[in-house]
Amino acid sequence: MDGTGMKWNNSPIGIMGAIGLLIGLAGSPSVLAAQPQPVTSPVTSGVSGATAPQAHTAADLFPVPPMLKPNVAFWRKVFGVWREDQVALHDMDDLRLVYKVVEIPGPVGDALTFSQRRFVREQRSELEDELAQLQHRVDRRERLNARQQALLARIIALAGPQALNGAADRVRTQRGLRERFLRGLEISGRYEPGFRAIFREAGLPADLAYLPHVESSFMPRALSSAGAVGMWQFTRATGRVFMQINRAVDERRDPFASARAAAGYLRTAYEALGSWPLAITSYNYGILGMMQAKERYGADFGRILRDYRSRTFGFASHNFYAEFLAVREIARDPQRYFAGQIHYETPVARDRVVLTRPMRAYVLAERYQVKPARLAALNAAWTSAAVHGRVPLPAGTTVWLPEGRLAALGVGDWASLQRPGPVAHPVPVALRFVRVADAGPRPARAAGLYHVVRRNETLITIARHYRMKVSTLRARNGIPAHDHLIRIGEKLLIRSVPRPNHVAQTARSEAVHVVRPGESPSVIAHRYGIRLAALLEVNDMSRRAVIYPGQRLEIPVRN
Repeated sequence: MDGTGMKWNNSPIGIMGAIGLLIGLAGSPSVLAAQPQPVTSPVTSGVSGATAPQAHTAADLFPVPPMLKPNVAFWRKVFGVWREDQVALHDMDDLRLVYKVVEIPGPVGDALTFSQRRFVREQRSELEDELAQLQHRVDRRERLNARQQALLARIIALAGPQALNGAADRVRTQRGLRERFLRGLEISGRYEPGFRAIFREAGLPADLAYLPHVESSFMPRALSSAGAVGMWQFTRATGRVFMQINRAVDERRDPFASARAAAGYLRTAYEALGSWPLAITSYNYGILGMMQAKERYGADFGRILRDYRSRTFGFASHNFYAEFLAVREIARDPQRYFAGQIHYETPVARDRVVLTRPMRAYVLAERYQVKPARLAALNAAWTSAAVHGRVPLPAGTTVWLPEGRLAALGVGDWASLQRPGPVAHPVPVALRFVRVADAGPRPARAAGLYHVVRRNETLITIARHYRMKVSTLRARNGIPAHDHLIRIGEKLLIRSVPRPNHVAQTARSEAVHVVRPGESPSVIAHRYGIRLAALLEVNDMSRRAVIYPGQRLEIPVRN
């Protein structure tokens, strides 16, 4: 995920700033690709402990610090008032101070022409010169002309007399996004109901489904200059932690798969940071960066915005949460900004199967009686190699089928789920699915240690509790890679037989180390004078595992 913006937005807004969001995070990444289930299903998908995010949406989940209100108001104008042929010239640090809004000459598109960009540069340069001359005259107590007096009066009225200091160096231009936001609203009709269901089933606030308005304007094929892909703007490196990206599948291009990955990321961020303003900001800046800010200034988000300084914590990161609040406000009351102009697209209605073994696309097309071209169009995540049958689709791959296909073929047990949309949205059509394709019963229960699933537990929290990899927990219980649903009271096999004596001898622990920010497994191993392989073995981790501050690692006896 990157820190660069889409070409139509002057703000460098992208998804999850540095890849550093992964540095120091959990050894078993928090992926929450929750599958839809009937509303009455007793699915557990929360975070154990007092800091678990709540599924309901309340005002206090997304607070607005007083100092942030002008920023939210500014972005409401960007998304809901200013047109694409308008550019606001404003102060970069104090968004109360909008000097003027100018209209771009000629017809405009997503990208401005050379002459239009030159016009904007000239407007900015002219204002910078005017501000520099104004400050010079004020500092020397020289007489001001009428134009300068009016400009000074505007600055003092909006931001106070101190705002003149260095104002010439803080001029920024922001193009209006009203038309693009309106189009995004209409497209959101296809996806937002499903996104909200995914976040609710993951135990997260459903209003997080508004984030694509900031990231991509709900454009499924959005691509940033830094390589962030899709509606939720994941880079390849970060995407591999939270979803499937391989020769056959790139789930960044699947809006629903990437929404589940976003839920996994945001849960991880919330667990690490403890508040939604910090977690949402980390979607642009990174978890590690926000943890450093929190360590320095505490959980006071307003103070972090005011005082935290970092070379990479720039305008985009400062404003990401304010942009989210702005688009949330507009999307919850769209008629206030776009009365009579919104024509929501019909919600996506498809059948879904999840593969439990590798299968080629042409086999699926034949089995489900769907033309290959139609199947490829429904599954945007498939690569060209997979579409043409050169590589098989791996187990765990989600396969989208035309609505009603499973019922028509009499395949498996399928269910429908009516998902209530946001206020003023049309009621979506049911998404029809089977939980797993070709799945037999889970393995017979073996003798050994079992865990009985409790409320708010997930595969990830259970695996962490027993210091094992999620993949190991899945394998011992026959749970496919993309099946994240567990039920209250379900028994999960933790260990079938005691470890052999020779393992106990090579992997005995003599201490427990609590991971601190910036530490890696190799750093910890060096500190205790042990082999990295021994540290990984006793903690049931692979060499690619990621650890997070506060995680407890057993330290093996030195041989």
